[in-house]
Amino acid sequence: MDIFKGISLKLLAFKQLLLQHPEFCGKVVLVQIVNPVRGMGKDVEDVQVESRTMVKGINDLFNTEIIRQGNEGE
Repeated sequence: MDIFKGISLKLLAFKQLLLQHPEFCGKVVLVQIVNPVRGMGKDVEDVQVESRTMVKGINDLFNTEIIRQGNEGE
């Protein structure tokens, strides 16, 4: 079970949208609000690393900071 409700699938869909419609780059926004995790463990760390890696890859692909990651309290 994805403890963060499909974040990786949403990131893939967002990337695909921008690849198919580059005119939307800088005009559309993906907002994902995630409640703080109650605990830490390998599963949580794996999902966080995967999400950050995907965000970096999308940003690098479009040579911009299309996706920004906030921290707790932002």
